Amino acid sequence: MKSLGRFLFIAIFLFSFFSQAQQAYREDQIYIDVNFILQHLDNDRFSDNGFSRSLHLGVLRDIFLTPSGEYALGLGVGYGLTRLVNNLEVSPSAGVFEVSYPRPDRSYRNFFTFHELQFPVELRWRKSTVEEHKFWRIHAGYRFSRPFGLRYKPFFGPDFPVDGVLSRWHHEASLSVGYNTWNLRFAYKLNPLLRSEVRSASGDLFPVRTIQLGLIFYLL
Repeated sequence: MKSLGRFLFIAIFLFSFFSQAQQAYREDQIYIDVNFILQHLDNDRFSDNGFSRSLHLGVLRDIFLTPSGEYALGLGVGYGLTRLVNNLEVSPSAGVFEVSYPRPDRSYRNFFTFHELQFPVELRWRKSTVEEHKFWRIHAGYRFSRPFGLRYKPFFGPDFPVDGVLSRWHHEASLSVGYNTWNLRFAYKLNPLLRSEVRSASGDLFPVRTIQLGLIFYLL
């Protein structure tokens, strides 16, 4: 948590420094979004059987693409926290972690919790002016993220850290639409959540993909 606090302090400091160096007005330079997550894996044995969610926050540099600022580009850095609930099981096996489906007679709710260092890019359209701060916006975005700190909590038993399971980088396309404070957000994971080399003892693959539906709030 101390490292996260230092990261956010430095990011906000740099954001404030560069913002003061610009005379043109800027919009939507701090974001917070909360999401409900749907998981999909094309296998009848997989079950998305709980309330999966995510929280993201970060800073974006607003760069005008037109003199009026109606079109702009957003580049930034942020932090994400994700908690997924499904019936996949993880167990240590010969120094690595093995993922498997549960037996047919049971379907437990297991928890996967991890953090992400995110790098968002947004192509922005909005109807703001220097005087008007309530406006319509449409932001088409892409985020690539570095996940870390995965912990697995089985239905029975304590949680434990897991290495070598999540894809090294996550890629996500998003769209946010809204007016003033309230903005709807849709995001689709472009690559599987788990690494392609992750297999069960019987050779099953787990190309889990996610869709996020939520709200995103922009500040400053």
